[in-house]
This record gives sequence, C-alpha cells and structure tokens, in this order.
Amino acid sequence: MQQVPLKIKVVEAHNYYFKEPYKLGNENWKIRYFTDLLSNNIPFDAKILDLGCGALDSLLFLNWLGYTNTFGTDKSGLDPSSYKISIDELNNKVHFLKNDFDSYPLPYPNSFFDVIYSFDCIEYLKNPLQVLDESNRVLRNGGLFFITTANAVNLHKRIITLLGKNPQGLLEHFLNENCQNLIIREYTMHEMKQLMELVELTPKQTRYYKQCSNYQKKLLRIYNLVEAMYPKLSARFGITAIKK
Repeated sequence: MQQVPLKIKVVEAHNYYFKEPYKLGNENWKIRYFTDLLSNNIPFDAKILDLGCGALDSLLFLNWLGYTNTFGTDKSGLDPSSYKISIDELNNKVHFLKNDFDSYPLPYPNSFFDVIYSFDCIEYLKNPLQVLDESNRVLRNGGLFFITTANAVNLHKRIITLLGKNPQGLLEHFLNENCQNLIIREYTMHEMKQLMELVELTPKQTRYYKQCSNYQKKLLRIYNLVEAMYPKLSARFGITAIKK
C-alpha cells in the first residue's frame, strides 16, 4: 500500500478540525519541520510539548497521526469559533494551558516531557534564555528539543537592506497598538546554538531551510539557487538538541 504523503496528512488534519479550509502553500514550512521532527522516531506515547502552540494546529496534526500525549501552551487563549469540534473535545485530544511563558515559568513539573518543540516562536520572545532554561527544566534527561526560527542574515533581508529598507518591517506596524506579534530579535544559527548550550541543551543536528514563501516562481528559483550555494543565507533554520 502506498504511504500517504505528509503534505496531504497536514491538509486533511486541518480541514477535519478547523472551519476555515487550509490555504495551500502554507504547509511548505510545516512539512519541512515535521519531517525533521518525526525523523527522530518519537514513540506514539511520548509526552510532547508545543511551546507557542497558537491555535493547536500542529498538536492536532500529531494527534491525527496517533500521538496521544500532547501538550500545548501559549499566551493567547483558544477561539472556540475556529473549530469544528467543541473545546471539551479539543481538551480530550490536547492538554492546553494558557500561559505567558515569556514572563512566567512553564506550568509543568521537572523532567516531565520526552519531547519539546517550538516552531518559529523564539524570535517574538523578550526573555529567550529564560524560556530555554525552563524548557530544559521540564525536559527529561535524554529528551529531545527541536526549535525552528527565521535566519537573521537570510538573503531576503540582505537584499531589503541593500535597497535602503528596514528588514524588520514597516514602522507603522511597530507603532500600531493593536499589533501583538512583533519580532523582538532574530538569530543566526551560531547564536541560537550558543543560547542552547548556555542552558545545557546540546545541539546534535542542524538544518537550513530554503525560502518557500509566495514569491514569484522565477524569483524563488533565484533565491533557492543562491541558498544552495550559500546555506547560511537560507530563510530559516532548525536545531535538534538533547538534554544530557
């Protein structure tokens, strides 16, 4: 029997749980992240934490795959109107706790989790070292920590800077009081590895991710060609670490 591609499973899971249909194209980053995360042969009964879980889409996908011990925390609460199932049903599938972990300790005991992952979250944190230290505390010895984030020195940002623009975005977004998700700081892979080593998380595997956003195809091909020759200019990167 032919195995169903991960991309199709992501879309199927989203459309099963969420009222708004999945937007094709958005799954590209997630497919890459999940491919690397799941390559670690994580047992289906492992305790898994999504740090900065948002609307639970990643955790619900893991549940769809058969992972039954999933946890998520985020400073934002859940919007019941987004889902096809009730909040009670959600809570039966995913253990969610609202918590501003950028300001407060993680609400879990020491050495509780087998796996912790965080997709594109750390760049929004004011206290990244504190959050990494807390992640280390609640991760068991030998546990897996996987993080992804935007690359501070990627090709697109360098081009924007050469054009005389600020790669951090428009000033009006920064001045908008209603804008909640502002990037605080982006990192190079070397810097992120340094942060992780400070809290005794030992990097064991790294990967750069090429640009896959909704650029024109010709421009995207140029970006990917340059990124293939100079990986340190790639759009994002991921690091897999072990707590020893």
